[in-house]
Amino acid sequence: MKIPSFLKKLWPSSKKEDISPTATLHFEVDKEGTVWVDCAWDEKLGSHIIFADLAYKVMYSHLVEETLVFLKDECEKEGMDAQFFEVFEHMTTLEEFFSMQKALVAEP
Repeated sequence: MKIPSFLKKLWPSSKKEDISPTATLHFEVDKEGTVWVDCAWDEKLGSHIIFADLAYKVMYSHLVEETLVFLKDECEKEGMDAQFFEVFEHMTTLEEFFSMQKALVAEP
């Protein structure tokens, strides 16, 4: 089963056709688990700062809640509730693992 692509502009709401991105940050992963990243910003003054804001929000998990709510809603519309809960469960497991690992490293 092919997973549908979901796209949403988080603030404010807009359709893909209306978007002319100032900055983009795109991640893909291949079957070996290699993560590929692509990023860009346009030539308008300040676009690189808008990109920096986007990168910060992504890298420091400031978009997690909004992204999960959106993903859950879209999965429900597509009848993919089970896949969403597996994704959420796996993300929770990873978070617990890395939190535990971080705590172990921090112990004297």
